Amino acid sequence: MKKLLLLLLLLSAGVQAQVTSGKDTLATQSWVRKFFNPGGVIVDPGAPKCEKHPTIDAIFDVTATTAKVRFDAVGLTEFQLSFQATDGKEITYQRFKDPKSNTVQITFAKQPIGTYQVELIPISCKSEKKNDVKQFRLTDGGESPPASDCKPYSIAEIKNISNVGITVKFAATGLTKLTLTLLSSSDAPIKSITYEPKQDELYFPFNVGSSTILPSGNYKIRLTPVSCNGQPTVEPFTIKANESGEATPPDENAGIPKFSQTPKKLFQLKNSAGTYEDITPGDYIGSDGTRYRKEGGIIYKALYWINELALVKDGRPVDFGKRVFPNGVLGYVRKEYAAFDWSGIDNKNSSIVGKPMPWRGSIDQESFLSSGWDIWLHSTENKDAVSDYLFRTVTANFTTNGGKDLKTGNDFIRQQNSAYMDAGNLVPQFIYNPTKKRSDKPVVIQCYPTLDSPYETVKGLYDGGVTHVWWQNLHNGGIYVDGRQAVATDKYPLTPGFNWSSTEFKLRFPRLNPGDQLTDDECIEFANNIYLGNNFILTDEWSEGSYPQMSDRRNIIYKRVGERIKEMGLVGVQLLGDYGYGSKNLHFRNSSVGEKPMDKYYLGLLGPDGKEKLEQVGGSGHTTVKNDYWQNGQSNYRGTVVGAYYAITAQSPDLIPAMTYEAMLFNNMFPDQPKQRFTTPIMQSNAHGADVPYKNDGTTKADGTENLNQYPEAPAELLKINSFKSLLFYNSAYLWDAWGTKPAREKNAWYDSSIMFDGWIEGTRWYANMVPYLNEAGRRIIVSDYSSSGKEFRSSTIERHVSNSGTTHFYNSYFNEVANNKVGELTFVPSKKKVFVYINSYKMPSEIEEITAHVDGKDYYLGECAGSTLNVFYEK
Repeated sequence: MKKLLLLLLLLSAGVQAQVTSGKDTLATQSWVRKFFNPGGVIVDPGAPKCEKHPTIDAIFDVTATTAKVRFDAVGLTEFQLSFQATDGKEITYQRFKDPKSNTVQITFAKQPIGTYQVELIPISCKSEKKNDVKQFRLTDGGESPPASDCKPYSIAEIKNISNVGITVKFAATGLTKLTLTLLSSSDAPIKSITYEPKQDELYFPFNVGSSTILPSGNYKIRLTPVSCNGQPTVEPFTIKANESGEATPPDENAGIPKFSQTPKKLFQLKNSAGTYEDITPGDYIGSDGTRYRKEGGIIYKALYWINELALVKDGRPVDFGKRVFPNGVLGYVRKEYAAFDWSGIDNKNSSIVGKPMPWRGSIDQESFLSSGWDIWLHSTENKDAVSDYLFRTVTANFTTNGGKDLKTGNDFIRQQNSAYMDAGNLVPQFIYNPTKKRSDKPVVIQCYPTLDSPYETVKGLYDGGVTHVWWQNLHNGGIYVDGRQAVATDKYPLTPGFNWSSTEFKLRFPRLNPGDQLTDDECIEFANNIYLGNNFILTDEWSEGSYPQMSDRRNIIYKRVGERIKEMGLVGVQLLGDYGYGSKNLHFRNSSVGEKPMDKYYLGLLGPDGKEKLEQVGGSGHTTVKNDYWQNGQSNYRGTVVGAYYAITAQSPDLIPAMTYEAMLFNNMFPDQPKQRFTTPIMQSNAHGADVPYKNDGTTKADGTENLNQYPEAPAELLKINSFKSLLFYNSAYLWDAWGTKPAREKNAWYDSSIMFDGWIEGTRWYANMVPYLNEAGRRIIVSDYSSSGKEFRSSTIERHVSNSGTTHFYNSYFNEVANNKVGELTFVPSKKKVFVYINSYKMPSEIEEITAHVDGKDYYLGECAGSTLNVFYEK
């Protein structure tokens, strides 16, 4: 067994390691890097996973021919450093084996003053992240001084020992960054967490893989300094058979530390038999039981959103407390710290502690809650705004499979989430859990989890219910090669989904400059060279990029593509056109400025002449498909992609009824053209133009690992609802940026959106279960009146059929009334044995309604339904 080198040993003045050097030209880099390290060093396929992702900490003592590189890793015994000019013309590499320090020196041919970069490539272990690259400026002097030697330090005590976590107390001066590693009794590493401590006690949760507990036995904890040069120290501890239950995090309330806005740390939820409680270390618990942080003399109060619904009582924010959620709920909790005075008697005259909000003046509590996206935008995106008003935003997910069961009527069976749904998994689990029933419409993803071979990957995706994958990933993954299926897909077919970028025009027609147009003959030439096959799905981005004017040529291109499809006798092809900026998804009016979410304007679009009433893009901010879609004849040759973007906004509940309303709108306008619902597992905006994400500067999860998804996550239950409704009302469902193409064998290899991916796939499976009932009912879907815990909701709509793909039913106002009254929506499939679907996005998952459907003079008791949750019932 190779010696485990723990990085941060005593600093050595020179390079005390075995070193090999070489160089490689840019022309060979792209393909060599896929299989080899630069210089032809083969990466051992059997190498273990790196205990910690290796990174470059600093580059210093730079001369015209040398530079010292300090790195941060655990157990790395062999690696390479690649030195490269930023123009990429030449690489000089050096291989290091058994370094005696966390600082090595790289040597290169004399270079002029300029900017260069170094890449760290691990060899003795495999990392699931991209190799770390750090740029530096080559001048006459060094870039930064080397790290100093550590002052005396030690592990003072291990306490609060349980099988779910421990508290480590250490004695140190000036140690600002360190790594704790859990070891077995034989020194085998189990888990590592890097901390930037604000106090001398650190909580170390075990939750290794899918397990949240550690068996009784003997273990060790190793402390490795990172911010200074020093040797690691190890302390043993024992978990006894009777040391079970919850570990107690350190009490940080005594001296509340200053808390910077970045890096953020996801708050911790403790789960006990379906009861969830916020146990974030560092919160100050006030005398009224609510949570605070203090900074600069200002109190920042914790505010909570559950599935994007503000947690309030009588119009005032309340603490998360202990929340009981029913079985089968996928939850998403967002927590904000905001400096806002909630104690004022006059709710209409409340203000930020010490000063009013600069962008709205004084504001009442209801308006504050309804402008959650505004707070986020002004504190993180608008550089001129005062960021004091939002202290930080954090998120966490939960999955209740072990909670109490909901009551159901004797005549109905409730569909529950699959057992694999678990928010504790950091990679999607659907690939390990085959489905017996498959969707009869395309289930399209962009990225996917990989297994040990293309064959296993394809089988896993196919068994999981996926039908289409983005072409580039299929090709790069060896599943399709040069336009042909590889052996992996012979038995388990995955079909490509293509998306064309406007940059392809420049590649094929070098004469083009921005603003130029293709000739008609060039459009036909382009269309004749498009790769086609049965069941292909084709989209484009010709309204974006460097050549947006090419969107005007779609009618010629798609007309010719359609002719080729007929000539080739192809079936199942969906020509969908653009998404994103070109065809903006429908935006709903802002209730915070006095307009109802779906008013008469939107109701008026549901008639047969709806497309004649469409507003121009940018006209009022409430737009749908561009008018040139009709005026240029493009609707004769292609369908459309309808975006569903989630925003950090109190308007999000309106998205659920809006999804169905919007489907009716597009199905009524062009029933025979294909339509696809497109979404992502990350928060974007539905209050601004499409594809305008609320960017997050990165988060640190509760276990100390980095969240690589740089955007806040969308609620997993919302994604499940989205995919379910997309397949119910559209021709296909597409999830973009679903998950990185990373090994699915590594249970903790990626970021939290795996539960979003699982939620989206779960929705496709719920739809697949309904397909036989839909076919029996002639694909009819009907809206229903109902009572909720005795309170009646009866719609005034005369037309009760919902426009489905290929059908038109005009003037159904049901979903407008649902949104305007902020109640749940109830639809059913009129098969011999009915299927009911109930969703109330205006209630939280912890709020329960008892629903009774009223259909043709008969009552159907469905039982308890959780808010913001997809509730589906099958008649026995």
